[in-house]
Amino acid sequence: MVSRQDDNEIEVIQPFSQRNSERPLSDSEIRELRVLMEADRRLKWLWKSIRVTAIWIAAVAGTVSIGWDMLIKLALHLTGN
Repeated sequence: MVSRQDDNEIEVIQPFSQRNSERPLSDSEIRELRVLMEADRRLKWLWKSIRVTAIWIAAVAGTVSIGWDMLIKLALHLTGN
């Protein structure tokens, strides 16, 4: 805590977290927090969707690549080359 002296009075200045922890949130602050929380949820959902889509694309590309290679090897084996 910091204190300062003005005209023979000492005022105690509390840290921001202590000053605001005692007062209830106003309706507008609650609405703003809800908007921020919803934006955070949507951003998390977006990144989860991107990650899952990228994994699926990689899995399908790998499967097609391996499958195509195996088909070529099988065709070469059956033709005797």
